Amino acid sequence: MKPVDVGTSLNDAAVAFIIVNPDTYPERFSALVRNPQVRQVVAEANASYHAWDEFRRHPIPEGFKHADVWYWVKLIRSSDRKWLPMKDTQGRAFNYWLPARFLAQLHRIDTHAGMAAVPESETLRANRERYLVSSLMEEAIASSQLEGASTTRRVAKEMLRTQRAPRNLSERMILNNYRTISRIKELIQEPMSVEFLCEIQRQVTELTLKDASASGRLRLPAEDDIAVVASDGDVVHQPPPASSLPERLKAFCDFANEEPDDTGLTFCHPIVTAIILHFWLGYERPFADGNGRTARAVFLWYVLKRGYWLMELLPISTIIRKSPAQYGRAFILAEQDENDVSYFLAYNLRAINLALDSFMAYVRKKQQELEKVRALTADSGGMNQRQQSVIAHALKNPGFAYTVRSHMTSQGISLQTARNDLSALAKRGLLEERREGKKTVWISPPDLATRLKRPT
Repeated sequence: MKPVDVGTSLNDAAVAFIIVNPDTYPERFSALVRNPQVRQVVAEANASYHAWDEFRRHPIPEGFKHADVWYWVKLIRSSDRKWLPMKDTQGRAFNYWLPARFLAQLHRIDTHAGMAAVPESETLRANRERYLVSSLMEEAIASSQLEGASTTRRVAKEMLRTQRAPRNLSERMILNNYRTISRIKELIQEPMSVEFLCEIQRQVTELTLKDASASGRLRLPAEDDIAVVASDGDVVHQPPPASSLPERLKAFCDFANEEPDDTGLTFCHPIVTAIILHFWLGYERPFADGNGRTARAVFLWYVLKRGYWLMELLPISTIIRKSPAQYGRAFILAEQDENDVSYFLAYNLRAINLALDSFMAYVRKKQQELEKVRALTADSGGMNQRQQSVIAHALKNPGFAYTVRSHMTSQGISLQTARNDLSALAKRGLLEERREGKKTVWISPPDLATRLKRPT
């Protein structure tokens, strides 16, 4: 069951309620809500969705107490709260509220990443497969690093591009994650089920667990000691017992499979639903390991299922990796502050929009690089987009070695097409073809910019 709207009032209505019910609220609250400076403080606190520990350090107008102003902040949040079928271990429902800033962020995602988004630019359309491969690599690496993978981004991308076998546990985690999220788009017609969740977890944990039997199955009662522990050793989250998982995951699957309500009576925005699913799995922690990677894969499955095609190109975990403490804190605040998932929504909506900014900047940068290559090769003609991207990369990386497999993987093309691309560039004198043992490599020459200016 999607969230039910249990309130109809927002800021102004809450203010009016206090003012016209003087017997219910002390006089100090009537004075508080009439003060325009306090109104501004409250508006900013809700726009940024501050928690109490942040709010109590912010300055407020003289003559008022933080606790009184916070009471108003919480009253407004409660006035239009949506309740979820997700329950904590005490049977209390989780809930959320969408302030105007959240709605603005959702609108931006709808505009740029949904089915109604503006058509793809020529650069994006021509290079989509390359961007997709690069994004999936970044997402796989960052998501795995969040779960403890310790290899560098450069080494990890080299492994994925050349398709070499992983050398250690961290590389295996990244390879598993890459293969899993690369297949998510093929699975969007599949309904959510416990079996589906177990299959995703099996893929992301394959050959990485000390207990191989824990891959592809739910947590057992003997593994109920799993907990989220803070750096100081305090337990900040104790997941529900394994014995309750079948019933709890049934509610999760029902929520994931319910079609959006077009009447608007219980409508939940698809991006909000996807973030809630991410949070829900993080709370349940249904597996002995791989919960975070599974939750982020489910998020991607849901947004692609709902038509947000550009989300496949946004490595959101790269943004999360830059602020892992805030990511974890968003989970904790939601559980500790009256089961308010809005804290987790706030963090993830910001991360998605930052990833969108980063991707747009990346596309603009690549477009500029390709335009420079086109200008340098204007007289030679006949160079396709894939070859232009190789030259753009080679100009910045003299001495870089390209292989058929690395080019095939980066561009999402066949082995023969990759070989033809690189061989043609070597014939033009733009790459140097060499043999290294049984393998052929194509090297970026240090004088490539000069070679590009020569007539062919």
